Amino acid sequence: NDAAISSNAASISSNAAAISSHEATISSNTAGISSNAAGISSNEAAISSNAAGISSNAAAISSNEGAIASNTASISDHADSISSLTDAVATATGEGVPGTKNNPAPSCRYILQMGGEAHNGHYWIDHGGAETPYQAFCDMKRGGLELVYKIEHGISGDPYSLWTGGGTNADTTTHNAVYQTGDHFVSDKLESFWDSAGTNLNAVHAGVFNGNRRVAFFSFTAANTDYESWFAADYLVDSSYSDVLTETKNYFSIAGDTTWKREWFINGNYGGCSVDAGWLVLDSNEADTCSWEENYGSVDILYNPTQTIQAIDTYAHADTFGVFVDYDVVYDSCQDALRKTDYRARDGNYWIDHADTTSNQLVYCDMEHGGYELVFKVVHGGRVSPRWDSDSADTQNPDASALWSGSTYDFPIVVGRNVDIHDESNSYGNGEHYASPFRYGAFATSDITVDDIEVRVITNEKTLKFAQFSGFAQDDEDAWFAAAYLGANSWSDLTPSSTFNYFSIAGHSEINRNWFINSYYGGGNVDS
Repeated sequence: NDAAISSNAASISSNAAAISSHEATISSNTAGISSNAAGISSNEAAISSNAAGISSNAAAISSNEGAIASNTASISDHADSISSLTDAVATATGEGVPGTKNNPAPSCRYILQMGGEAHNGHYWIDHGGAETPYQAFCDMKRGGLELVYKIEHGISGDPYSLWTGGGTNADTTTHNAVYQTGDHFVSDKLESFWDSAGTNLNAVHAGVFNGNRRVAFFSFTAANTDYESWFAADYLVDSSYSDVLTETKNYFSIAGDTTWKREWFINGNYGGCSVDAGWLVLDSNEADTCSWEENYGSVDILYNPTQTIQAIDTYAHADTFGVFVDYDVVYDSCQDALRKTDYRARDGNYWIDHADTTSNQLVYCDMEHGGYELVFKVVHGGRVSPRWDSDSADTQNPDASALWSGSTYDFPIVVGRNVDIHDESNSYGNGEHYASPFRYGAFATSDITVDDIEVRVITNEKTLKFAQFSGFAQDDEDAWFAAAYLGANSWSDLTPSSTFNYFSIAGHSEINRNWFINSYYGGGNVDS
């Protein structure tokens, strides 16, 4: 028993040591738990603080969202008001983009004048009166002309009957284009156009096209014509052919040679199939009359591919033939156009009748500087137009003074070509001068007041130098260009009191120094 007691005592002692060790461990764990509890408490406090911050931020965000929503509603209200005011202004003044369905333009040219799109295409037009707005094909490249008639090569039909017979494919824009679309097009407003347009129908242009490229053209005045009579030599004012205005012609009409159905026929002479010669024919002859009449049962568009009269059997085939009208508002002056468009009109060509003192004239208006009308332009290295026909070398190559003062050089008043500030040599290869008949007509009538005249030196559309003149007596078309009437100009030392040995249009006429403002001669390199 003593041995067993002794053994149990040893076990108890060992267990006590183990218990003591466990207690120490428990004590250590308790301390850790206490430390963790303190950390948890600290984290809970931080979480509580963050939650309070988040709650505060959420309240601020909610408040801001309310303000944003309120501002958005206010902006929307203002936008509606602005839109409403814009619509009201557009309705009242015609502002907005002209040529759209909601804002049709009175003409193709008007779209350009108001700074609209400059590419060829379909636009909404409203001539006013009883007509409703409609879509027209506008040739913007040539100033805003409206297509009213197109004939396609190789399509059956009689061109003359189509012109006189009412609309063809007029209810859609599918074939209302100058290029090939697979059928002809005739406006259903064709005949009434001449009646309803009145004096606003200013010019008519007939063109021959391959694709979108115009290969020949004829321009006519529309004054005192009807929808058939305009296509005649008496009304022709310009053409891509240099001799068609002066050469003898045996046919020049829409009906043409009715026996052989040679229509839209501009021809010089008959002398047998191989020598028949002229400029244009739309042939729908079904008989084998001449070898060049080969497109039986459909229209053959034949045109002279040179610039002078040629035999028809040398003609080329074209894709389409089109007729365009130049219908536009006619103003008293460039300033009148500027005022009547609420000063929105842009630089460009406008139809002007000078307060009924001239017939309708297509002029270039400088709207940026207040409505100046271009009446004269001399191109560096240029020449007179071939339309000014003369055998005289002096007339064909005049000096700049003669260009101003000679009525020989009046440019046809309905021709848009060259009537701007550009050097046209890049476009037409001739660098032609321009002289408006109004340049001296303005001095010949008391019904016109010339406020001032401005002379400019221009390169690439940029004015390099200028001089203004005013206060002159309006009875001499040459006297205004003088020191006494000189005003604002680009030279700091050029004044009416400056010393001059020449200040006139004629200038030193003996050696053709015209439009000459010069101080003195000192020989060669010191003339100033």
